[in-house]
Amino acid sequence: MLSSMNMPDGIQRRRTALDELNMRIIFEENDIVCAEVRNFQHDGSLQLQARSRKYGKLEKGQLLIIDPYLVKKSKQHFHHLEQFGIGLILGRNGYIYGLANMLKLETVW
Repeated sequence: MLSSMNMPDGIQRRRTALDELNMRIIFEENDIVCAEVRNFQHDGSLQLQARSRKYGKLEKGQLLIIDPYLVKKSKQHFHHLEQFGIGLILGRNGYIYGLANMLKLETVW
């Protein structure tokens, strides 16, 4: 479940029944999102949050999936590779997302 997040127009999301139905306008199944884990539920599900502009739906990039044990635990998962003009998000789940447009990344990170 995705709880708090910034909407594309910069407005903070308010969770209501109508809001949950309208989330289908923004997100679809198999979309790639970047979010923080807020809480683990007793049934094994996760509660996610995307409270700042650096989190949310990821578009116009490439996703590489590796074994999660290859990703070291780190305080920082957002990285700039300025010499190549790309940014990387290293997920602890083994998902590595690369984005070539550094201008977009600099405004968010």
